[in-house]
Amino acid sequence: MSINFWDYEIWKLMIQFSILMISIIVGNIFVKRIGFLNRSLLSSALIGGLLLLILQFIPFFDYLIDRTFMEIVAYHTLGLGFVAITLRKSQQKKCARSVILKTGMATVNTYLIQGILGITVTILFYLTVMPLLFPGSGIITAMGLGRESSHAVDFGRMFEDMGFYNGVNFGLSIAAVGFIFACVGGTIAQNMFRRAGKLPAKEESIRCANQIDKPTFNEIDMSDCVDKFTMQISFVIGVYFLGYLIMVGLSNLAVSVLGDFGEDTLVPLIFGINFVFGVNAALIFKAIMKSLRLSSFVKKDYTNNFMLNRLAGFMFDLMIVAGIASFEVRDFGTLGLELWIILIIVCSLGGFTTFVYLRKVSQILFPDYVEAGFFAMFGKLTGTPGTGMMLLKEIDPKLETPAARMLTLQSLPAVIFGVPLLFLIPLAAQGLTASFIALGGCILLFAVFHFLIHFNKGTAG
Repeated sequence: MSINFWDYEIWKLMIQFSILMISIIVGNIFVKRIGFLNRSLLSSALIGGLLLLILQFIPFFDYLIDRTFMEIVAYHTLGLGFVAITLRKSQQKKCARSVILKTGMATVNTYLIQGILGITVTILFYLTVMPLLFPGSGIITAMGLGRESSHAVDFGRMFEDMGFYNGVNFGLSIAAVGFIFACVGGTIAQNMFRRAGKLPAKEESIRCANQIDKPTFNEIDMSDCVDKFTMQISFVIGVYFLGYLIMVGLSNLAVSVLGDFGEDTLVPLIFGINFVFGVNAALIFKAIMKSLRLSSFVKKDYTNNFMLNRLAGFMFDLMIVAGIASFEVRDFGTLGLELWIILIIVCSLGGFTTFVYLRKVSQILFPDYVEAGFFAMFGKLTGTPGTGMMLLKEIDPKLETPAARMLTLQSLPAVIFGVPLLFLIPLAAQGLTASFIALGGCILLFAVFHFLIHFNKGTAG
């Protein structure tokens, strides 16, 4: 079988990655050459992603950019980036288990706040000026802002099947606005904090990021049988594949035990937190390597912090560009004026309330690294875990605080504590009375978690 190397399909992968890389370069030129961008903390990846978003209005470029491919890249680079971070040799003390659980509760409480505000707004509009509006549709805000776009689309489709016209685009639009709110709004907030003296100067962050971690005396050579950087990439991809095998095993178990419910509910949930399973696979790998070192079967350290940091940075830059480029701008135009009004109100209320709530709770949960913990959580709970990492690296470029670990470790408790919300959201689609019941359930859950977070306060030491 012969391959026609001039076919587009042969070059498609290279073309799409070239678009991503060129957009980062152009974004960097803009940041370096445009005064107000240079004075800000806007990253080259963020500017590059916004440029690709703007190019959707130009027919040729709109055809050239494969948004499905971009979404896939954003999905996988998020998981790969967290694996690279977890594989580093770390001297950080362990995060207290009680604080991990409470941070998971705070995450769910943020979903609940967003859902409470969203459903309250849509009920009020339904009862006053928009009688054709789906009264419980605002609860999708909890999935659009707090979770990833896939969850917002899934629940939007559920509402659409129940009669909410444009439910999918409504959920996707909330997710898109939330992602940009996390990137741009979070960066603006960091600038304000920096001017107020609450964050280190930009020059200090750059100096810290430019410091090279000294390799330990027992690391493998830079280039011997195989290049040292090749080994880092191999470990990251291999461990990520191990995480995939764990997800496949759990998914098959869920389907065999729970049938259609497991396939429709748990499988998307499992694969939606791929970075969590990647992190756990990395922890398993590190435990195995430690055992092999103790037995003298492995005599050298194979991982290098500096290279893993750079690899993680590369992955998160790709995630930001591809994540923004994957949004379909034209879907926004199909919402109609009424849904646009609702969208702006629920996203504004949800975003600013999330900011205020997380500022308060971060002082309780992360007293030793309040700003790092806050921006990591804010970026995650208005965008994605990757945007949380982007904001965190501006404050803690070498990830010396436990904030990055906390961002991943709290995800599994958050999934467990958030199960009741997965039942309240479909309930809100049943009509006005059911929407009020769902609203009451969200308020009750928030009160319970709020009490548990403040009860027997601990530190994240």
